Amino acid sequence: MIEQKSIHRNISIISIILIVSYFFYLFNKRFLTLQLLNDYKIWNHTTLEYFMPIILLPIGIFCLYRYKKIGWIITNGLLMYFVSTATYQMILEFKWGVLKSGTEKHDMIFNSFQSGSGILLYIIQVTVLSAILIYLNTNKIKITYHINTQFQITTLLLPIVVAILYALIY
Repeated sequence: MIEQKSIHRNISIISIILIVSYFFYLFNKRFLTLQLLNDYKIWNHTTLEYFMPIILLPIGIFCLYRYKKIGWIITNGLLMYFVSTATYQMILEFKWGVLKSGTEKHDMIFNSFQSGSGILLYIIQVTVLSAILIYLNTNKIKITYHINTQFQITTLLLPIVVAILYALIY
């Protein structure tokens, strides 16, 4: 009983963190979102990639909070996709930042910290999302959401494959 209260408290905290992050993201992207909604004639495959998390993440968070299996699937899938793409972007930023600036790697990370963007932002994003993913994939959470190991691995690998294919194609 105490463990169930602990799980519920942790899922509530994770849901709040994800919702706050979601609204922060929406606020920062409000102009692009409005532009895309107003100019639907320019929509292409990247528009789908842009809007899919905006639509699916609140559904996933709500279902995760309500202990629905689909909430675990959507949330884990999106988080793994975000971690994959942020890792890829961090590698590109690191590679091109070092090549372009000619600075040492540790200086570039320090400069990134001072400017509040770039590699440090990706490191924080990957760290926080990975921590949430690790918790959501513990045995007690898998039992709570009725997830078997094979389904878990499929749910986590599919977004990685999609991110890799998307990075290779575009």
